[in-house]
Amino acid sequence: METTSGLWDVLRDAVWSNSKPVATEEDIVAFHVFGLDRGLGYRDVFPPTRTCLNAACGHYRNDDAIATLTDPITYRATLFTLREGALPVFVTSVYCRGCYRRYHHNYYVEKSSSTRTYYAGPPPDVLQIATHFFAETGVLELFGNGMVFGWLSSSNCARIYNMSLAARHCEKRNNPVAYGYSESLPFQWPYSVELAGPEAMQGFLLYSLLLDKAEHGHCLVLPHDFPTQKDRLEVALAERNKAMEGIGQEYWAHACDLCFIIEEAADGTLRKLQFSVGDGISLGRPCCAVHDSTNALSSTVLRRASCHTRPVPSNHTAQLRQPILRMAGQFNNFGHVFEPTE
Repeated sequence: METTSGLWDVLRDAVWSNSKPVATEEDIVAFHVFGLDRGLGYRDVFPPTRTCLNAACGHYRNDDAIATLTDPITYRATLFTLREGALPVFVTSVYCRGCYRRYHHNYYVEKSSSTRTYYAGPPPDVLQIATHFFAETGVLELFGNGMVFGWLSSSNCARIYNMSLAARHCEKRNNPVAYGYSESLPFQWPYSVELAGPEAMQGFLLYSLLLDKAEHGHCLVLPHDFPTQKDRLEVALAERNKAMEGIGQEYWAHACDLCFIIEEAADGTLRKLQFSVGDGISLGRPCCAVHDSTNALSSTVLRRASCHTRPVPSNHTAQLRQPILRMAGQFNNFGHVFEPTE
């Protein structure tokens, strides 16, 4: 203990003034092996402040010299990084007893309104994409470019990350026979170190909303007590899409020789030729089958929005099942494997 105290007296000024060191692979493994059991991860996540940011609160300070936030809550999570793979981390939030805000890494929660307000400015280096999952913005930027240039789905973005970036030496892990390589995780963790498609999509959407708010000088405010991140983002995404209609698009009012042509007809009149661009993904976007309906589908497997779906009386259920069962028998006649239940 005396040795630790002495080292801190000597090094404490240098620790806070030096630039961020680059960890070696051995350093990261050492954190996994010796730190996790002690509640210490290699890239643990904390709020960006030690004092309340509410200027009307008595715990507000002009700097972080003296901490005024208390009651820390820490839990386990997984951080998906661009260069260091998927990392087990500990996430901590702190509380202000003056104005009853709880400060998290990306946002603070107002107890009175149960809303989460994201900190002003550009998106931070790390975003919380689900309760127990975080991702670097570099990873989310990669997903955005993959969707734009490669037409990748969120599931394929996640697969590419898991196969190429989730662990160091992925080329050896993916080709163990060629490299004579065997790998086992040096730690046990309650949350997956593989990224799933839904988390990749929700992370990309949150990142996009934060970029949009930063460009307009606003803060993103979302409901806090919602069951999923998808539900939490729904209203904000709808508002952003509405704002992008027509003149909301950055190049809506522009015209160039590639997309806008003026032709002179034989009679001397001028005609305008303007292009619209689409692709198979856009043309095949699932939408409500009711003509001119603007209501969203609650699931991509449905044909009609919930407001256009009439409940089927229970006494009609058996009648509706009979044509389906007869159709099943016809499919069997053509050699398809289909076993009706009745």
